[in-house]
Amino acid sequence: MTEITCASGEIATINLGEWEDAKRLKREIEKEIVRTGANITLESDGILAVKTLLAVDASEEVDKALAPLLMRCLYKNEKITGKTFNSKEARGDYYDIIIACAQENIGPLVESLFARLQPIIKASLKKTTPTNQKNDFPKSTLETNSPSPQPESPSSDISEATPNKS
Repeated sequence: MTEITCASGEIATINLGEWEDAKRLKREIEKEIVRTGANITLESDGILAVKTLLAVDASEEVDKALAPLLMRCLYKNEKITGKTFNSKEARGDYYDIIIACAQENIGPLVESLFARLQPIIKASLKKTTPTNQKNDFPKSTLETNSPSPQPESPSSDISEATPNKS
């Protein structure tokens, strides 16, 4: 059980759901991540991250998987139901509650999964050399909108680039 303070100041109590419900939510979120092509092992651009989050948020299957977990939680000391988020105030607290619910129920599963995948990912990255890596990322806004091309130097690194604040 975890208590959170929502954006409105109201308290929500997040409870652990049934094992099968938690696994279903994890599967549905993973399906959306795979469907959107998100690369969760390497840094990716912000547009892909937003696209993935919106896909997860828009998924009816994720909503269906989340519902039984939410119904074990409390908002303002009342059990969450299909009518809980009818008020404007409650709607403002919706994301605080669903994110906390997902973290409580699938957080340990995801942490365990990534801990076991980490050695596999590192080993596969070591096998990839700079000469056989494929760079299929689109050009960044900085590259396509710059007024004049910047000379490339052998030591230049994309992580050193900073956005133009003008």
